[in-house]
Amino acid sequence: MIRNYTYLLFLLFLGLSQTSVQAQALRGAVLDKNTLQPLPGAELVFYYTSNDRVVAQMGDSEFRIEAPRPGVGWLTVQASGYQSFTILEIQLVAGKERVLEVLLSPMELPEAALTCVDIVESRPFRDRSPIGELPLSREQTLNYPMTYFDPARLAAMAPGVVQTDDGTNSMSIRGNNPSWVRWRLQGLDVVNPNHLPNAGTFSDRPSLSSGGVLMLSAQMIDHSALITGAGSVGYNDGVAGMMDLQLRKGNNQQHEQTIQAGLIGMDISAEGPLSKKKKGASYLFNYRYSTVGILGKLGVSFGGEQITFQDLALHLNFPFRKKDYLSVFVLAGNSENLFTPPDSVAVYKDQFKIDFTSRTGIGGATYYGFVGDEFSYKIGTAFSTQENSRSQVSSAFLQSDLQDQGRFSLHFSGKLRSSNRLSWLMGAQSTAYLLRNLSRVGDDLFVSIYSSQLTQQVTQAWLASEFSLLGGRLQATAGINPIGTPLRYSLDPRLQLAWRPASAHQVVFSAAAYSQFDAQWRASINGDLIHARNLGLRYRFQPEVQWEFSAEAFHQQVTNIVVDGLTRDAYSHFNETETLDLSNPVRNGKAFNTGLELMVNRRFADGWFANTNLTLLQSRVSGSDEVLRSSRWEVGQVANLLAGKEWKRKEKKSGIFRHFGVNGRAVFMGGTRALPIDNAASVQSQTTVFIYTNGYTEKNNPYFRVDGRLYWKKSLRRVRNTTFALEFQNLTMHQNIAYRYYDPVTQQVETKYQLGLIPNLSWRMEL
Repeated sequence: MIRNYTYLLFLLFLGLSQTSVQAQALRGAVLDKNTLQPLPGAELVFYYTSNDRVVAQMGDSEFRIEAPRPGVGWLTVQASGYQSFTILEIQLVAGKERVLEVLLSPMELPEAALTCVDIVESRPFRDRSPIGELPLSREQTLNYPMTYFDPARLAAMAPGVVQTDDGTNSMSIRGNNPSWVRWRLQGLDVVNPNHLPNAGTFSDRPSLSSGGVLMLSAQMIDHSALITGAGSVGYNDGVAGMMDLQLRKGNNQQHEQTIQAGLIGMDISAEGPLSKKKKGASYLFNYRYSTVGILGKLGVSFGGEQITFQDLALHLNFPFRKKDYLSVFVLAGNSENLFTPPDSVAVYKDQFKIDFTSRTGIGGATYYGFVGDEFSYKIGTAFSTQENSRSQVSSAFLQSDLQDQGRFSLHFSGKLRSSNRLSWLMGAQSTAYLLRNLSRVGDDLFVSIYSSQLTQQVTQAWLASEFSLLGGRLQATAGINPIGTPLRYSLDPRLQLAWRPASAHQVVFSAAAYSQFDAQWRASINGDLIHARNLGLRYRFQPEVQWEFSAEAFHQQVTNIVVDGLTRDAYSHFNETETLDLSNPVRNGKAFNTGLELMVNRRFADGWFANTNLTLLQSRVSGSDEVLRSSRWEVGQVANLLAGKEWKRKEKKSGIFRHFGVNGRAVFMGGTRALPIDNAASVQSQTTVFIYTNGYTEKNNPYFRVDGRLYWKKSLRRVRNTTFALEFQNLTMHQNIAYRYYDPVTQQVETKYQLGLIPNLSWRMEL
């Protein structure tokens, strides 16, 4: 269906482009954080550099800063009686308006505390947690090397996160199982929102939490976050972490467009006001078709594989009264990977024709409202579904798999402000799961059919108080976040203390209990839950607005993990990203993740940025024999270095600006662990047979990768901005191990390596 609308959408895009208004401005409103009342007279200063700035003042309802040229800078906001506020890494683009809502907190300290946060373009109904939450910005997703415009790949650059495969956005967060990562869209639970969810898996079966690339283009993403497991209430059912995606509002005053093409796909995006009558209502849509799919249809071969995907996203916003608004969103996409066997057989896979297809649909709505100035609330619902089918056919063998997952979510959350120092958080979310699996395996002599279905209702509720002491220097959150299925429940208390002994220093302690429904097929027992207990201690030092130094220690204990009840060995579902058959699964496994994260971060300002972080990690797990061993995800250490520099030049011809930049990333980590392979049993069964007795005793070689990006921007007279970028993944062509397997054709154990050198030339035009 998406393909049928491609031409219509393109015509709509061209029509809207004729109505664009020239703009290169920063506009929005400065509001009281508690009441959302405008603050006329607030002073705003936008800095290109420390010595180059533009000053403006908030009017009765809105501010507007006419920028003399494009560039990246930061904004400081001050109002009498309120804490000062700084927003970093604001990118102004010719032909675009940057729309912000700046929320200021009433002053409690004698002097304003230094406050630096990422840009929040939509009104938040909760504060960002000072621990256990990593903000992910749209600018970084668009501009950092080899993110493929995917915020999950951006998250892989953060401390404590390991990207488990180059070809996917699969993440192991602080030593946890990647399949336990949850996804939320606009605060609502949804199915795995990724194309090609089978990418990188050992059996070529789909994952529940990752894929080749996110279905949402970066054009749609607002500043989102990775929840690492020690943060706010309302984020239960995420033992291993949670990707919390927020959609950007479209510009509600003028039409704007973006065209983009690169290795991942060709995008067309448009936004603007819905109508002149409905003031403030806006739309934002994006359509993308894969570049490799186009090349494949033109006859270009990719090693016998034809990879195609496309997606369509739409976000509508409707204001009601003075503060309320309704958000409606739709996301649809499909992907396929078709493998045609070569004429000569070199490895086992070459004997088969393999077809994999995936179809995903997500739709929902959220309403943000206020009752007076003290109570804000959010209600929402979302339905999401994904169907994955795979067939593997040869002259004498047939295997077909059909796997469906669906979720229906209902959400309510509220915040009641009793005073400037005390607020109450409350809410509930209920998600219905549907998981189905149908497998058929056969040859000329025998056919085996397996089917299973799992339905489950998971409900969580929360109640917590936020209060400040010592004149605002101590912020505390205490509450409870119970979660349960019809047969099991857990109370899960939370406590967080954030102390600021001086304006540049902050110490945060967190203790949080989490539980999660294990949604893997064939592995759920009576609706039982996995339990986790998390402790975290973080120190943050911010001597200047762009610089941040932090150190965080964490400890997590996970219990109630599925192990094998028939044999006493090291098998634990904690190590599995795919489903295995266990005739007698029991839940008495444990895991312990302990580590230290160190980071030095210099945000983009004065033409350059840098970030380096180091994680030291120990991850231990026990099977049914109750012996603690290294888990599959215990890499030992992970180090990231990210840096970039930009130069600008103004042409003699008035109104034309050029920017040149280079940035890169290097990552080093200890190798993941692997199960030993039983060679004799593999030869006899003609398939890979692993030895689970002593767990993941083999350690892969250390992982190393260097990515780079060169880019050139041209801004033309406040009308449009054009960007060309050349990126390279794995510049050193280092061979990183993915996994080992027994190949019946070669009659030996083979090593599957991750991706080698990959170039990506992209072009982007904004107008």
